Amino acid sequence: MAEPKKRQQDPRTPLESESIPPPVRRRSVLPLEKAPPWLGPVRRRTHIDTLWLLVCAVMSGAGWMFFGWRALWSLAVIVVVAVITFVMATRAIRHFWPARSSESYRHVIVLALLAGLSLQVMHELVIFITAGFVLGLLPHVVGRTHRLRIHSVSVVLVLVWIGPSLLETLSPSLGVKLLDKPVNAVLRPNRLFYGDVSDYTEHISFDRWTSYDGEIETDAMQRFEPYSVLVHDQEKMLEPPSILVNMLTSGELVRIKQLLFGAVPGAIGGSSRGLLILIGFYLIYRRIAQWHTALAGLTAAFTALLLMPVRLGEHVTLVAVALMDLEPAIAISYVSYMLLGSPLVLLVMILAPMSAPIGRTGQVVYGGILGGGLIGCQWFFQTPLAAPLSLLIASALSRPLDVLHRSPFARRMTRNTVLLDG
Repeated sequence: MAEPKKRQQDPRTPLESESIPPPVRRRSVLPLEKAPPWLGPVRRRTHIDTLWLLVCAVMSGAGWMFFGWRALWSLAVIVVVAVITFVMATRAIRHFWPARSSESYRHVIVLALLAGLSLQVMHELVIFITAGFVLGLLPHVVGRTHRLRIHSVSVVLVLVWIGPSLLETLSPSLGVKLLDKPVNAVLRPNRLFYGDVSDYTEHISFDRWTSYDGEIETDAMQRFEPYSVLVHDQEKMLEPPSILVNMLTSGELVRIKQLLFGAVPGAIGGSSRGLLILIGFYLIYRRIAQWHTALAGLTAAFTALLLMPVRLGEHVTLVAVALMDLEPAIAISYVSYMLLGSPLVLLVMILAPMSAPIGRTGQVVYGGILGGGLIGCQWFFQTPLAAPLSLLIASALSRPLDVLHRSPFARRMTRNTVLLDG
């Protein structure tokens, strides 16, 4: 007969055995509320895309106000082409890989709107059609849920800069026929919303935007795009006596008030710097953007601007040294125009959050690369179209920057091929 098993004696006291057991300590992970927008289940990504649609609607309203119906028509073209291309590419991919998941249509619409809002109004729609076609293909290859987290909008903007140059080099006649220059004009105060921005006078206006009344027949007035003026004369403004005062007095360079308000030629949704700043704060409030990235980007841009080399006469010096020889008011105005006149606010506060890395350290480095790279590209390439190259580089380094966050959660996520792809 088998002997009964001995009952193990509980070493705890009766009081300890009747008490509630202590909770099990779980491994600390990064909560999804603190993570970038691309991280999380499909349901959360859809909610974030809805917020992005609201942001795009506000920016589209500002573009409609200053550039009229041509701005809305350009946005509609790029969205339709992007969605059609995305649908066709999705069906082709699922024919060979049935189990492969893809992004939502809502996210593709957001990308198309952001790309269209970052471009200027053009007479022809070739650029917008091409951009929509590229955006329809890119979400299947790169983006927030892929191993290569390159910002799709940055790819389009860089192609808009490099593509025409290559096309004109290979076939000058074809380049002249297909490519068109942007419309450097803005609607008059009495023709807002319903005017045609392509209907402008041949001469360039140097007067204030509000100085025009309803007696002029044209809907818009042609003006210098401020960022192009800044890039072209960035070194001449530092030669004493500075030509910045003459440019502001003659009206060749618009005032800061008009830059903040948006009555200047430029990107469809990025002409109003004041509106972009407000939208950036809203994205930070809704935790879609990170204030670490914005602060690091603006600080890096300011520092990089002061450290840029400049040739004054026969000597090569730094911008910071050249500013010391100017009057304080002129030096402050120069720095303000170089930062506000550029697409810095658009790239750092609006586009950058969509490809930000995990963790505060990675976000700071990411913002520093974006802000410093923007000033460097602007300074050495001497073209306003080179600025998005910094976003392309920063977003390409976003995923490697995840390792700077030392949590087990981030390390596990960086080893996956696809991040929580729904």
